[in-house]
Amino acid sequence: MKRSAGPDATLHFIWSQYRSWADTAVHLKKEISLWRFAALVLTITGALAAILSQEFPGPYGKLAGWISAAAVGIAGYAGSKILSGGKEKKWIQARAAAQQCKSHAYRYLLKVSPYGNPEDDVLIFKTAEDLIRSLSSIPQLLPSKDQELKGVPSEEYSFDDYLRDRIKSQAYDYYSPKAAQYAKWLRYATWAGVGLSVTGFVLGSLGASGQYAHLSVWVAFISTATASITSFVAASRYQYLSMSYQVMANQLMVLWSKGSRIQKHDLEKQRQFISNCEEILAAEGEGWVTEMTRREQTEAPEPEEKAVSHSGTVL
Repeated sequence: MKRSAGPDATLHFIWSQYRSWADTAVHLKKEISLWRFAALVLTITGALAAILSQEFPGPYGKLAGWISAAAVGIAGYAGSKILSGGKEKKWIQARAAAQQCKSHAYRYLLKVSPYGNPEDDVLIFKTAEDLIRSLSSIPQLLPSKDQELKGVPSEEYSFDDYLRDRIKSQAYDYYSPKAAQYAKWLRYATWAGVGLSVTGFVLGSLGASGQYAHLSVWVAFISTATASITSFVAASRYQYLSMSYQVMANQLMVLWSKGSRIQKHDLEKQRQFISNCEEILAAEGEGWVTEMTRREQTEAPEPEEKAVSHSGTVL
């Protein structure tokens, strides 16, 4: 299943495309996370400044009022930056494109269908061209010279190398740590929400007693902060991402165990195994696209009622 030794321009090309789309996806993800976190911080800051403007009359109160207005306004702008241009959808599409290029690289290298023919280079270039054409709305970042071939497999690549790099390493070094990371962030956000809720209950109870009525004003701030954190967690989809990464890690661990049992001389079983693995990895990206579509449909505004109803397909 090995290709001949020596530089392989076709492999290097499709791998550089993988690196390009991967860098594009990382850039988009960082941009989304930055604006989303900025919106959270600014919303909470605006709510806090609004309370302080009421607590401190005079110039300090006016200053707090101006800070509150500015924070809320900028928070709205930050939120619009997330929504404008469908950045989250573009991130998922760029990530899926990177995964597709990487899959084609391994299929080509190990002569797994649809590769293993003299026209392999034509098919590789057509795949890359189709991706670029279908994702023309996404500015594709070009990696630097020292990064475009980072991690590229050698031309002397075996089935055992595939099991180690594509299956076992992905499970233990990428998907499993990612699942743990998102689960940790979800726990922190949950604890913060619970802590704020308890604090709000205590302050509300003290304020209702009459002796500490001045504390009641802080209940509104805590409610805003709690709602903002809840909205941030929901938008970031920590729970979905943690589960998605963990499921994929578990699947890859099972695949690695199965692949290790395939005989070295059984090339047909090896190729079929690789094809199945790549289909499973591709299904993860498709699952993200499906989740994004479902979310867009769920969050879409209800259409206005018309005097005359029309039957037909809703787009």
